[in-house]
Amino acid sequence: MASKVVRLVTVLVTVPSKDVALNISREVVKQKLVACVNILPSVTSVYEWEGKVEESEELLMMMKTSEERIPTLQEKVLALHPYDVPEFIVLPIEHASPAYGAWITAQTSTTSEKNPQNFDFIKKFTKLLKCLPLCFYPKIVQENKDLTFLD
Repeated sequence: MASKVVRLVTVLVTVPSKDVALNISREVVKQKLVACVNILPSVTSVYEWEGKVEESEELLMMMKTSEERIPTLQEKVLALHPYDVPEFIVLPIEHASPAYGAWITAQTSTTSEKNPQNFDFIKKFTKLLKCLPLCFYPKIVQENKDLTFLD
């Protein structure tokens, strides 16, 4: 099997309420567009809108996913979001623990047969990593042809 590079990303989205955040979160997790969503309460946003400086209390959603899911995720978030111009910012994940990166990859995989296999692999891989010094991690991830997180 050829090595496939899976680039992991965090997507930031602000929302006006917990209900909106939970509605969007449940939908994107259910559709496997993201592995998980963290909802951070009470961020104050200051911005100019229609010529006036505004201040709003919002919540910040942090979504973990793979780069290949971004277009579909953005379409879904924009369809569910109540704002005219919602925030949708994608940041690369420069490093994730191998087990967490594998979990994100398995959860957001576009091929259904990968999920059970990857989850079993994650459990075995995590046990192995607990026994090895940190300096070996990049080499193990690089040599595993089924799961490569970054180039």
